Amino acid sequence: MLSSKFHKNKYKLQSPYLEKHLQGKICRWWKDNKKEYKELLGSIGEVKLVTGGTLAFSKFEDQQLPSLYKASHEGLYHKLTDASLGFKPADFFIAKDGFIFCQFWKNNQQEIAYYMNIRIAMKIKKAGMKSLKEQDFMLLGETINLEKYK
Repeated sequence: MLSSKFHKNKYKLQSPYLEKHLQGKICRWWKDNKKEYKELLGSIGEVKLVTGGTLAFSKFEDQQLPSLYKASHEGLYHKLTDASLGFKPADFFIAKDGFIFCQFWKNNQQEIAYYMNIRIAMKIKKAGMKSLKEQDFMLLGETINLEKYK
């Protein structure tokens, strides 16, 4: 969690700025751009907000990478619980692909995020790398401009 001590006078982040805030921005971005990014339909994603220029694979919970990978290779079925509060859109979903969405937070820069297909991320991991670098996302993924989703 980033607190207000990280704020600079000129630029203010929401305090605290959490992954759930980034997730909201990405969802609003996708709603506005879904015709251009059809590869994301029917997929699941994991959102990561990191400080610095690398996303360590150790920052994922044990089930996250395998679930994303399973979705991309054989599909992933998930039942939504009947005990959930609020709006329940359906009983279950089936995902056919998985993506990692990441924003590398530095110098109060919030406008750019990236996403990468899990198959690419797992090739990097299987090659012995311990993390995904921002440059990996830039070269092998897609860039998302979140400037209007503050």
